[in-house]
Amino acid sequence: MNSIVRLQYSNEEYSIIDNFGNIIVGDIHNVEEFNRSENDTIIRFMTKDNEYSCINSLGLYFDKYSYKEYDIVCELIPLHPIYKVKKNKKYGIINSYYNETEILSCVFDEITFLPSNVFVNNDIVKLRKNDRYSLIHGTEKYNNNKDYDYIYTPIQPLEQFIVCQSGRYGFIDIYSLEEYVEPTYVSIEELCKQYKYNIEKYTKDLYITNAKLQLKQIAVPEQHCSYIIDANKIVKNKWGGNGELVKHGRTNEVYVHYLYYTAQRKQIPINMYGYFYNLFDCRKYDVVTHATRNFYLIIKNNKYGLIDDEFHTILDVLYENISLVCFSQLEEMPLFVVTCQNGQFLYNAETGMQTQLYDSLAWHDDIYISGFYRDYLVYEEYGKFGLLSPEGNVIIEAKFDLYKIDFGERDRIERGHAYFQEIFHGRKYGFYIENNKFYGKVPVDKYDSCIRIGGKFFNNYYIVKTKGKYRLLNHRCDEIAIPLLDEMFFAKKTMNSISGALSRCRRLGCPLSETFLIGLIENKYYLYSVTSLKNSQEAKLIISDCDEMEFIEAETSSYGLKNDYPYVRFKKNKIEGFVNEDGIVISSETFDEIKPVEVVRHRPFYYLTYKGGKMGLLNAKRKVLFPCIYDDIQQVTPWSALVTENGIEKEAKYNHTTGFQDDDSFDVLEESPHYSRYAGSYAQDEMGYSDEDIDTILDGDPDAYWNID
Repeated sequence: MNSIVRLQYSNEEYSIIDNFGNIIVGDIHNVEEFNRSENDTIIRFMTKDNEYSCINSLGLYFDKYSYKEYDIVCELIPLHPIYKVKKNKKYGIINSYYNETEILSCVFDEITFLPSNVFVNNDIVKLRKNDRYSLIHGTEKYNNNKDYDYIYTPIQPLEQFIVCQSGRYGFIDIYSLEEYVEPTYVSIEELCKQYKYNIEKYTKDLYITNAKLQLKQIAVPEQHCSYIIDANKIVKNKWGGNGELVKHGRTNEVYVHYLYYTAQRKQIPINMYGYFYNLFDCRKYDVVTHATRNFYLIIKNNKYGLIDDEFHTILDVLYENISLVCFSQLEEMPLFVVTCQNGQFLYNAETGMQTQLYDSLAWHDDIYISGFYRDYLVYEEYGKFGLLSPEGNVIIEAKFDLYKIDFGERDRIERGHAYFQEIFHGRKYGFYIENNKFYGKVPVDKYDSCIRIGGKFFNNYYIVKTKGKYRLLNHRCDEIAIPLLDEMFFAKKTMNSISGALSRCRRLGCPLSETFLIGLIENKYYLYSVTSLKNSQEAKLIISDCDEMEFIEAETSSYGLKNDYPYVRFKKNKIEGFVNEDGIVISSETFDEIKPVEVVRHRPFYYLTYKGGKMGLLNAKRKVLFPCIYDDIQQVTPWSALVTENGIEKEAKYNHTTGFQDDDSFDVLEESPHYSRYAGSYAQDEMGYSDEDIDTILDGDPDAYWNID
């Protein structure tokens, strides 16, 4: 195979010539030549206009188009088989996507690919013929698109272009390339004013500029780091890094860079001409970052402002900071917290709503919440905090302290809520407010503050405070039947707990558990037992008018065992005593004598009780192991004692959970729980609640499981 064309280097210039020495393509650069086979050579090159092409030794551009048919064939759209062809100083297009039958004849004076629209995945080609202009999509079938006197094609990736026809102006859509505003406006100013468009954005042609970025990396050895600068000083900041967002596959020219702006931990796109997002001139702004929708934050000399993508100024560059507000339930709402020297205000860029100035506004802060707030902000006035709606209305007045949520609490709180703080007996409790209710349940307008205590599912209570007085609410937020208390002390653990035996509670008519509550009224102490069924308002008064009272909890016995349930020590009219977990008062008023029992090599752990000439037995936490029914009790051990009753001596056993148990005792026969009526529900199939449990706890509604705290 004889070569028809070859590469020539002369006078420090490359050119491609034929066998007769005629120049086929001159003034080329970035050229490379390689052999695909012994008689097949490929020459790849760039033209002076940075247009990529290749020709084989037979004179075929891209192995298809003869140099005798076309002066040159170049790639029009990078890495696509779409070619710009030139013949007799005129240009045409071959689209190989359509079997090379899609051809625009060489009748155009200029064909230009608009690289900026690659940023929005759009391939726009501009055509000029006899001073008439039209647009096409380079990768689609070609239609006879309408031509105009002029089409403004600035560098921004536009969704519409201004066209001029017979001295009148309108818009064509970038996707359909059809007129969506007919050219009827007498001036561009009138057109842009009508549609609130910025004239410069749609008319300033930046393709003719020679000012391009020249990014390079500067090392800082002493700090073991580096940063990015622009050697042409178009971009004036130092940047944390650089990536390539849109790059020419042949020339390696980067159309759009990613500069890493460390102050906001954002990667910001900037094109080769120094325009952030292909829109905002870096000569005018130091930094532009996208906020939401068509709104952008601008930074100049460390001051913040807000603009839209039509370059309209929303907020002047005057502020210490401007931050987009994020909610879990309100997406893409253009709400901003604006920081001034004297505080912060909330601003809606769409409606123009602006609140008064607050000491601070918080919407998402790992110190106080876990996850985004749902649909409110926390505002601060005079050191106190309240809730503000996205519309700028006060939901809850600023009268609470904020609660700092520790990392270990993140999985135990309700996500998306701001937590306020209440101090109860020196301990910090966090609570949230939803729908004008504490925890979404207790009315805010009825009580000053509220904290939730107890278990997550059943032993659940609310302590509420009104004008310095305390009340107790049950699971359903009903007030427990106790008077207003000056102080309230709640036992940390329950007593008589029947763990998980919900159906048994229902059959026996007993509560799931009981809890001690100490109340202080006018310097006197009162002890109540409160049942934990969710709809119970019962509170039993055990003892009243005491001078002293305290809980005894988590004591360790001489055997190293902890007391799981609390008991109470009290002093009344100089008489000291105890109330055990069963609510029985143990004192000199209830027994004739209480005498400790010495257990060998151990401290006193049991107590003998005497009443009416009979003897009983208590354990260390004053639980009744034997009532006062025996004539004598000897040889006390941790599991039994030798007792005498009616002259008969015998061994009597007991345990520290249920108390007395002798040969005459019997177990309560329990009916097996049923799992049929509510089969298929989550409460029964997944959580294991029986029919009886659902009837008792959920009032026969298995879906009510999801409302359990």
